[in-house]
Amino acid sequence: MHRYSKYYAWIRFEDCPDKIINRCIKMLNILKTDDVYPLYLHLLFNLYDKNLSELRRIFKLLTNYMLRYRIVTPSSGGGALRSIVQELLENLVGGTVDLSWDAILYELSNSAALTGRFPDDDEFRKSLILNVNPSYARVLLLKIEEHEKQNIPVEISEVTVEHLMPQTLSDRWKKDLGGEDEAEILYNDCLNCIGNLAPVSQSYNSAMSNKPWNEKINSLKNVQFTITSEVADRYFVWGKDSILDRNNSMANRAVQAITSPLSRTRPIRTKNPEEYSPGVYSLSDTFAPMNGSTPIAIHYNNRIIECSRWRVLLVLLSSELIRINEQRFSGIVADNVIHKATSKRNYPLKDPIFSAKAELLIESMSIQNSSYYCEGCLSNIRARVYAKQLLELCECIDDFYIEIV
Repeated sequence: MHRYSKYYAWIRFEDCPDKIINRCIKMLNILKTDDVYPLYLHLLFNLYDKNLSELRRIFKLLTNYMLRYRIVTPSSGGGALRSIVQELLENLVGGTVDLSWDAILYELSNSAALTGRFPDDDEFRKSLILNVNPSYARVLLLKIEEHEKQNIPVEISEVTVEHLMPQTLSDRWKKDLGGEDEAEILYNDCLNCIGNLAPVSQSYNSAMSNKPWNEKINSLKNVQFTITSEVADRYFVWGKDSILDRNNSMANRAVQAITSPLSRTRPIRTKNPEEYSPGVYSLSDTFAPMNGSTPIAIHYNNRIIECSRWRVLLVLLSSELIRINEQRFSGIVADNVIHKATSKRNYPLKDPIFSAKAELLIESMSIQNSSYYCEGCLSNIRARVYAKQLLELCECIDDFYIEIV
């Protein structure tokens, strides 16, 4: 901990002495990559004083990987990413993978799990034209600008993302977009697509607000970013055709600017569903293979609680823990202690696993005898991981077991 503390401070407080690496760190923090910190620490410790140029290349690569990963979201939780990073880190420490850009690109391109994959150009492009988290778009748009123009980088904290079709549609905007019905469809389909987003300074963002296009276009002409100012020269009206045209253009430019994975040469590792053995396991054990298994009961003290599917495991546990200590469970929900790595439904906070608001969950499942809900769209391993976290927080991790067949 002591030998890594300096490097942790660089990451945590975005204070690395090297400006290029520090800029990558700022972008990686925007992309919410806490799970990857151990890898960053290992790289900084081993390369910063020995091969700074290679370290810069690797940090740029990791930024591109995480940018594609966050935008495509091949996994609904953080477990896949953690497993990929952990395996890569173990191989780096063990010496089976070199501390080099080429070797790390190869490993990321050949991830063992499909849900931890380095997204390819096609899926990256498709995700961009549908919906992009504005925070992630801020990183993406700046990287496109820097790739194409080689300008002096602008401090990322001074940059914000402008919605060309505004987030709040005035009556004038609705009229210009073809009327209320047409405007609503376009708004729902295209508000956060990459074609409707552009980098500006914070002062420009507040100045433009939701002005009509014929006024906004004059402000866009003076923005320092070429990918923004060019919009004013190319599109004299802003509507469906303009957005879709820029959408395709920006998606293609993003593919060029953000490093692509290599062609896969190592197959995805799959588990044999017969690896698991029927029996009773502690819910503190998240390593025992259970793919293909079916739960039949939760064991608690001398009680047996019927549990027929993995997706109801958290519902049943939550109901029991509320009965034991409702105040503690309420605190866990209120503080969003147990959450996913994404921020799709609860932006800018992370998406919860337990919530008082059903709309924050992909598949909300009501917890009996309470006003709370839990996420039902989970794999068996994610359900077990969240169950373990919940039981640890409630200080009864050794009291609950799961029986599988």
